Amino acid sequence: MTIIGSDAQKIYRTFVLSPEETKKVEEIKKRFTNYFLPKKNYTMEHYNFNKLQQSMVESITEFITRLRLQASKCKFESLEDELIKDRVVVGIHDDHTREKLLSDPDLDLDKAIQICMAAERTNKEIKVMQQRSDQEVSVIKKNFRPKKNVTMEEVPKLIDNCKKCGGTHPIRCPAKFAKNVKKQIILQNVADQISGIKRKSIP
Repeated sequence: MTIIGSDAQKIYRTFVLSPEETKKVEEIKKRFTNYFLPKKNYTMEHYNFNKLQQSMVESITEFITRLRLQASKCKFESLEDELIKDRVVVGIHDDHTREKLLSDPDLDLDKAIQICMAAERTNKEIKVMQQRSDQEVSVIKKNFRPKKNVTMEEVPKLIDNCKKCGGTHPIRCPAKFAKNVKKQIILQNVADQISGIKRKSIP
């Protein structure tokens, strides 16, 4: 022990060793290793575990893996599965699935994982169906040809206080139209009369 130096000897004297342990080099090395290794802060590890949340892009399997990894640093021992289950209930991002978990009085970790995985599969199927529906709607919209919007130039213009009839109407005056029709009727009658005279004069 004289070759390890005075500082190491001071540390050595703090070790509580039995007479037999003082003769075992491996035991002394183990005590020095434990002394120089940083002490694990289990309170901090528990805190890190209890703040874990499932991200929106993380599957339930990936979330469980993160929980197990952090739990291994906490020395939960026999309580590990129970505490992981509780963290799953609190940490998942799907509120509907959380309601299912909370409604089961006999919930354990295995059952919680099964419920979460089933809900995850259902949500994926719903998203696929929604995407197909959106694609079909997009195709319908693409093939749909709406009627051309009517511009101001296409709106019929109106004439107010028409000089011919005194009324309001589109550009073509009904009175003028009626006059032309009447004229055509008169001309047709005259033509019919002339035609009748000609037929009578034929021997």
